Amino acid sequence: MSVDRATWQIASSLGPVAESTYWCNVRVFLIRLDCNEDAEYAIAKLIESGLAIDALDQAASHPEELVSHTLIWVLDANYKQLSEQPEASRSQVFGYDLGRILDALQHSGKVRIEELGRLEWQFFPFLRNGRGSVALGQLLQRDPEFFATLVEFAFEPERDDGDDSDEADLSGDAAITQARLAWDLLHDW
Repeated sequence: MSVDRATWQIASSLGPVAESTYWCNVRVFLIRLDCNEDAEYAIAKLIESGLAIDALDQAASHPEELVSHTLIWVLDANYKQLSEQPEASRSQVFGYDLGRILDALQHSGKVRIEELGRLEWQFFPFLRNGRGSVALGQLLQRDPEFFATLVEFAFEPERDDGDDSDEADLSGDAAITQARLAWDLLHDW
């Protein structure tokens, strides 16, 4: 299947179903595209077609060719997909790809530390054995409220079964996982 702007225009002109089918069946390699605008377009179409993991794979291959907001969009789309389909991250290179994109965002100088910290926290389990969480450490040093939130996650007291709190609590397993991750981050810091 051809991967170029002319083909993309034909697929688009055939309607949303044909266009989505095209993007779900084509293999895009950013390195083979003619310009950065084509790379941005291809990444957007992959995400719109529900292929966030493929978009991550390609964005990580050449993150310097994509603008910061596209890289953030790729990460957010992957977080959303992982929330809905936890098995989607089974690839051995998933953490590596995340690290390449986060490194590119950090080196760009265009992304605030709070945004980088948010992204690192979302993907903390995947970063622990590789890149690590550079921005999270900086955020812990700068933001006492974030530090307090992590301490609260890690050391939240047990509640009585009769607690009628109006707070929206995480399910038991999710709360345990969040507490464990917060503890690990604080311990590693």
